[in-house]
Amino acid sequence: MKKFELLIDEEALVDIQQATNWYNQQLPELGTRFQAQVIVQINSLKIHYRGYAVRYKNVRCMLIKKFPYLAHFTIDEINGWYKYLQSFIQVVILKFG
Repeated sequence: MKKFELLIDEEALVDIQQATNWYNQQLPELGTRFQAQVIVQINSLKIHYRGYAVRYKNVRCMLIKKFPYLAHFTIDEINGWYKYLQSFIQVVILKFG
């Protein structure tokens, strides 16, 4: 199976950190657990990217386990990279609830 490089938008990284900070304010270490879960799942995309259905315009979605967020990503199979779209929380992540 082909392994891909991950490219994460800088705005997405800022949004992940903001969510981490917010969760830590709600409950100590909760933000740390959120960030760890996001990292594990993003890294799993390097190999298991096809396990997520295309939802719209070649965009696939991945539910962040234990947290009410949905990550959206695209795949460039020709060049071999993933890219998270714009903002991880505001645009890319949908909060359920």
